[in-house]
Amino acid sequence: MAQQPQSLGKTLDDFKRLGKGVAVGETFDILGAPADLADAFFSVRKALFPYSDLGQARAAEDLAKGIGSEALIKKAGINIPEMGFNLESAGRVVAPGFLLTKGAIGLKLLSQMMDKTPPPSGGFAMATTGASKIPDPLPPTPSEQLISTMAASDNLPSTPEPSKKADVFEDDYLKKDVKIGAAISKDGVFFSNLLQEIENIGTGQGELQQIIQTRMPVLETFTTKKGKTAQRPVKDDAGNIMYQQGVTTRVEGIEFPMTGAQILEKFETLKGGINNRLYKEAEETGLIRYLELNPKEKFEATDGKEKLYNIASQFTPELEVNVYKESDQLALDSQISNLKSNASNPNLSQEEKTDFLNQIRNLEEVKRRSNTGMKNKGEQRIDPGGDSIYDVVHTIFGTGSKGNQLLGSSLDRFNVTNTVKKSMAALEDFFKSTGDTTSLKELKQSYSEHGFDRAVDGGYYAHGRAVDGFMGFQLGPNAPKLEDSRFVNELQINQAMQKQRKLIQDSPKRIDEVKRNITRQDERLAELNTRLNQATLDRTDGKITDSQFNNIKKDIEKKKTDINLLKISLNKMIRNPNEILLNSTLMDIQQILKLDKENEVGISTFTETKAKLQDEAKALLEEKDNFLTEVEKLDKVNTSLKEKVFQVDNDINQAAVVQSTYNLNKDPILSFFGEDVTNPRNNSFMFSTGSDTDTVSLTTRDFNMSRIDENDISEINIGVPSSIKKFISKQFTPEEGAALFLKNVEPSYLNANQAMVAKSMQGKERGSINSAFFTFLNSGRDAKLVDRELQRDFYETVDRLLKDKKISPEQFDNEVRYSGVQKGREVIQTPLKFAKYVQMKILDDKNYFKNPQNVSKFFKDAYRNHGLELEQKYIKAAAVKNIVNNNEFRRLIGKDNIKELAQRLEAVDKANRKRIDDPPSRFSPERQKILQDFMADAELDRRAKTKGSQIIEKIINETVDAYTSQNNRIPTPINTGNSITRLTSRTKEDGVTKYKYDVGLNNIVDFTYTAPKKILGVTPPGVRGTVDFKFIDLSPEALKNEVKKDIFTDVHLNVFSEYQNPIIESMANQERLNELAKEKATAQDRAKELVNRINDVKEKLRPFEQRDAMVKLIDKLGDKVPQKIKDSLKETLKHIDSNDSFQLAKNPPVQNSQQGLELMVHRMISDAKKEGKRYIIFPKLADYAAAGSRTARDPKKYNFAVGSQQLGSILKKYGNAYFTKERLYSSSSDISPDSTRMLEIGKVRGAPVNEESDLFRIIDLDKVDSDLKVPRFKKGGILSKFRKVA
Repeated sequence: MAQQPQSLGKTLDDFKRLGKGVAVGETFDILGAPADLADAFFSVRKALFPYSDLGQARAAEDLAKGIGSEALIKKAGINIPEMGFNLESAGRVVAPGFLLTKGAIGLKLLSQMMDKTPPPSGGFAMATTGASKIPDPLPPTPSEQLISTMAASDNLPSTPEPSKKADVFEDDYLKKDVKIGAAISKDGVFFSNLLQEIENIGTGQGELQQIIQTRMPVLETFTTKKGKTAQRPVKDDAGNIMYQQGVTTRVEGIEFPMTGAQILEKFETLKGGINNRLYKEAEETGLIRYLELNPKEKFEATDGKEKLYNIASQFTPELEVNVYKESDQLALDSQISNLKSNASNPNLSQEEKTDFLNQIRNLEEVKRRSNTGMKNKGEQRIDPGGDSIYDVVHTIFGTGSKGNQLLGSSLDRFNVTNTVKKSMAALEDFFKSTGDTTSLKELKQSYSEHGFDRAVDGGYYAHGRAVDGFMGFQLGPNAPKLEDSRFVNELQINQAMQKQRKLIQDSPKRIDEVKRNITRQDERLAELNTRLNQATLDRTDGKITDSQFNNIKKDIEKKKTDINLLKISLNKMIRNPNEILLNSTLMDIQQILKLDKENEVGISTFTETKAKLQDEAKALLEEKDNFLTEVEKLDKVNTSLKEKVFQVDNDINQAAVVQSTYNLNKDPILSFFGEDVTNPRNNSFMFSTGSDTDTVSLTTRDFNMSRIDENDISEINIGVPSSIKKFISKQFTPEEGAALFLKNVEPSYLNANQAMVAKSMQGKERGSINSAFFTFLNSGRDAKLVDRELQRDFYETVDRLLKDKKISPEQFDNEVRYSGVQKGREVIQTPLKFAKYVQMKILDDKNYFKNPQNVSKFFKDAYRNHGLELEQKYIKAAAVKNIVNNNEFRRLIGKDNIKELAQRLEAVDKANRKRIDDPPSRFSPERQKILQDFMADAELDRRAKTKGSQIIEKIINETVDAYTSQNNRIPTPINTGNSITRLTSRTKEDGVTKYKYDVGLNNIVDFTYTAPKKILGVTPPGVRGTVDFKFIDLSPEALKNEVKKDIFTDVHLNVFSEYQNPIIESMANQERLNELAKEKATAQDRAKELVNRINDVKEKLRPFEQRDAMVKLIDKLGDKVPQKIKDSLKETLKHIDSNDSFQLAKNPPVQNSQQGLELMVHRMISDAKKEGKRYIIFPKLADYAAAGSRTARDPKKYNFAVGSQQLGSILKKYGNAYFTKERLYSSSSDISPDSTRMLEIGKVRGAPVNEESDLFRIIDLDKVDSDLKVPRFKKGGILSKFRKVA
């Protein structure tokens, strides 16, 4: 295409653009020069002396971004291209003001060329033994996916466009979306950068792999001046290069297939080099060491990603965080005290007492751990305590449950692969084989654990102390209200630089880096000496005064002191060894196994042979276990039979437990039924009638309802709460029981059980709702009214109904009461149930149960009635046990006679049994005959009171007397409330004797029915008979005699009868037990045989387990094993040798205090947010230095914890959620901010504010997301995406 001359308009436009650049250079470039030059200066200084930078370079860069020339231009809204090849930039270059900016830009570029240090590091990331699931078949490569997507798009820009990078996901410091495979804490809060990035390979969305898009320019062919043919980009009329419509896509970074050396190169060429956070984590996990040792190993396209993930995840640690509070300790103390009080009850059975003791033991273990976590609550306190706070909080950071193990491979993952499991198992087997041991020693402490070691699993590495209170930043009537907040008193990371030193000593590259830094410091010292010599000459020559010389000398000496301290620290990094176990060391040992497979030395065969014999032993053990499972089945039948053999003992024990549980829970349950009377809406299920929550509707088909009038049932459905309708006719499901107790709030077993414990209620059914409460709820439909006061209340209601003519008095006429008088409203039943009680109450007053007081009374009365029934069962069970165990009674029958009857009974039952666990047929004539023979031999006749019955009567009398004496009360007779008839008169009419009977209830009330007077033999219309009630009050002795008489009758009718007999049934089951015992003995002989075979295999294993057997094999590898691997092996061999006291030290999950601080601060912010706090507040540096036992004169000694740069750089990540205040006030309660009870936190008040650490640093948790994830290795910078979240 021929070139066209530029038009005049275009030329004028060019001059305008040039002039615009000059104007900008003379204004904004001059105004922004100080910030630009400061940025350039500190960047160059940091590049030259990276260890001298204390954050100034970062601060200067932020300053330039805020008020530098480019920032000012953007704030002014001036549309001008950034510096580049354009006319505006040319105008800025020729402007004098821009000369300053040009110098700054040049220095900045120079510093970037020299700078090999990373952004500030010290974060949170690593992994465990998990691995990612690679889809099968393999998906298209990122290039194929992106090219395919773009080819299908019709929305490509139509205007020419320069080459640019595709949008890449910003790897945020704090994430919300983290892959499961990258998590390194059980709660998912902490994650591994490295594993996250490996998981992202294949998407082009990360640092390890990026997708680059390029638009190719439109090319034209032309002839050069030398006559050669060439191509050049085509430009449009405005002089801009024109681009093709298509997009070329390429992948930068890791793209499989690759070799180990190629992957290593990708890590080494990341921004920042070996100080890049991904490189540092890959180095710490041992991945870098693996790639160095295996440069030629192929990572194929099909499995390269999974393979890389497996290697990186093997030794990634787990992070554990436990939070302890003073308030939790108080709750534990109260709970334990209540349990101890209950356990001291002398009436408890042994089972109940054991249960209490187990609960106490478990809670005391929780308390012990809590006490460890809350040690020294008064240490390092900045807050004044007392009324200023309401809780003390300690956050303890640990290394996970395996943190103290040689192979602390941490957390189980959902997608863990067999490859990792096998690799770790092989390495562990190698250690055990080499050390001739079955148990590897634990790792020792590598730093002080402050006594918190048992507060976390695996070991402590850091802790934070804080307090909770209602806090604010100003006082007075117009001050904002106080907010529930958390104030941090201490941030302690106790591993100093030990881990970092070990990592440096393990890496030749890092050792060289430190040595170069030492050389730089020596050069700085030489420069300072030169300056001092020159100053001495200048003073001699009179160029400077003595005062000026002294100031120069003082400044130089201070700098030399600082440099020498830095040199000491640098020399420690390379010269002071420690025993911390690095993951690269474990990777070295793993390489031995790899080399053995390649060279066939026999290490793998040794292990496999040994493992084969071990597997054989294991298989024999499994065979033994499987066989013993069959024996367990025999044991189960044995257990069932033993229960029958000891049925009488079981009955008395069960009755005692149930009654004891009732008594233990009586007061809290009665209290529960009355606690919402004044506010029944709190428990609508218990109190509400006719509401949407009333889902229970009764009919005549329901239990207990068939003998109740249908109209009355309708009134019950309207006027009775669901809780009572359920109680009298149906069974409560566990969910309904929980809903009733929890008042419809989150009805679950767990919540119900926790709530019951809080109310000092104790259950007996593990995993179920409290047995006393739930058993009572489901007793209602079968229960009969035995409580005398409850029955009196019932018949007083009946008396009113009779007078109000709502029920017929004729049903009390013994001559006609069975003829169906007023069917459905009968009041004399055997037994009397709660359903009839509710019916009579509704007939008397249909609104009776709409009164919460009456609902509460009903359940309280019912619960007391329930206790009386349990008492009856216990006394009967005790009497039966005493009869069965009575020697006089057994002698009467005869020992041989009893045995013969039992053998006959077992023979009959065995003939009728089809399966081993079939119950006996109680209606078998042969069986009934045997039981009748027993009754004859025992001389049992309750009416004639023969000898056997006399013995039983005596035993029953003694049992009842003992119970009444021990409990100081007389129980209710079993037959109380049963209907009876009494002969009241005998008359003769026309020579015929007529008898008059009145009805009544045994021990409760007698009814005297008086028929209406007849006129001329006819009852006048509307005239009714009358009923007189005579309530019976028995004397204590008469009541006790009734109890004895009832049990005597019950035992004859229901215990020793033709259908059951506890004595001979027990002996018959004993015969079966003897037979099963023979079968079990045979099975045990077979088990012994298996044990002998197992011992033979163990004998064959002995040569493989001899000391040093593995070491001799490793020596055969010779020079193929690098010296570094041999050094690692030598170090670990001492540890795994059970006869050597040497121990390797724990490997903390953080390299230095700054990384630990990052982890702590973010986690404590996360916890405070989740607990609903408004603010989390960090202290002033001066307050921190003056707290507790700290005595440092220079507060800056504690910069590592709360310094402006160290802590501030972390908090600034929270954007506008972060702010500062000079004053802080607190109270233990939510009072007004103008109250005189407010207390001020901190001692440093009114001091000059020179930097952020002179203020309280605060995070407003209302502006923070509650579900952010934290990496173990951080990425520097305040990210705009996170600020949007905040």
